[in-house]
Amino acid sequence: MNNERNQEFHVLSEDCVLPDEFPSTQEYIGQKDEFPSFPSFVPLTDEYQGESGSQEVKEEKHRRIKRMLFMPVASAIAAVSIVFASFGYDPLGNDFLNSSSGAPSSPSGENLFTDHADKAFPVLSNLEPNGPIEGFGILNEEFICIQSSTEDLYLLSGSAWGYYDENGDWHTAPISTIEGIRYDPDSNTLTLDNYNGPVLNVNLMGNSFTIRLIGDNSLDRVFIWGFHYGGSVKITGTGSLTVNRDMKFDTGIELLAEFSETCLMLDSGIHLEVSGKEMAVIVHATNMEKAIYYLEPLTLYGGIRRGGDYIIQMDNQYSSAYGDFHDYTIVADEKGTPSKFVIFETVKKSL
Repeated sequence: MNNERNQEFHVLSEDCVLPDEFPSTQEYIGQKDEFPSFPSFVPLTDEYQGESGSQEVKEEKHRRIKRMLFMPVASAIAAVSIVFASFGYDPLGNDFLNSSSGAPSSPSGENLFTDHADKAFPVLSNLEPNGPIEGFGILNEEFICIQSSTEDLYLLSGSAWGYYDENGDWHTAPISTIEGIRYDPDSNTLTLDNYNGPVLNVNLMGNSFTIRLIGDNSLDRVFIWGFHYGGSVKITGTGSLTVNRDMKFDTGIELLAEFSETCLMLDSGIHLEVSGKEMAVIVHATNMEKAIYYLEPLTLYGGIRRGGDYIIQMDNQYSSAYGDFHDYTIVADEKGTPSKFVIFETVKKSL
């Protein structure tokens, strides 16, 4: 099997075509180790045309939606900057990945929450994995994957994920058994039981997806996709979880709602520590009023929750106007500087 590591696949509508001048992901990123790896399997599509074991996919119809998240065009950004400048607002100055600016500034009309624990989680829709998406239908692209630099191990994989062998025959992604981590489809719950592992990459598992903690656990990163449906996660249990302790990644917990109802929910019994070279926690492009919840008696140390358009997503299509969708993070000061280390716990711990 000779497959390249690819980003998550979604079929775009006929009238949604990205311009040819978009650079490749690696051309833009440069530092691949700072970004998540993606499944090495390719999705099965109706456009497969087998001839002598080859695979041809219609380029325009099968452009990956994730390209829209990581591939800005410089000319478009400049044009947006000029428009915003006329209103006294500098979007480039607020780009959290713009290393020259250090940290995002705080715009007018900021959405600043006074931080105290929540009494309940929100009531969410689209709870089941792999539900119908308006305009796309059922994608069968759900997965739970443990990813390291050497292998991708699937605990769950939709039928769209797999690979073609040298004869052009399709094989779905194999499911792995990993000590210390298991998935229960009946409750949509992933249990970590004294597990220490690399990146947890999750896609389209619905808004009821839960991580249950037993004992002491650690992950290099938690990365979840929602794609117009829902990519929420509730972290519950009586154990602890440390994310990105060695600061390998720009973010520790990152939820890409991709224009859906998505949030991070932290239950009362856990202990959670999250680090990031740029920021500890980020929820992108969600239509939630608030996107980070934690139940009493938990206390947040290291910042306060804040949301709004002050973080400009690397996305020409939506950088100038989010509409009802916003980004949320935890900030360390009144300037809106993202917190690089946060703790959620019931007993105060020195930072």
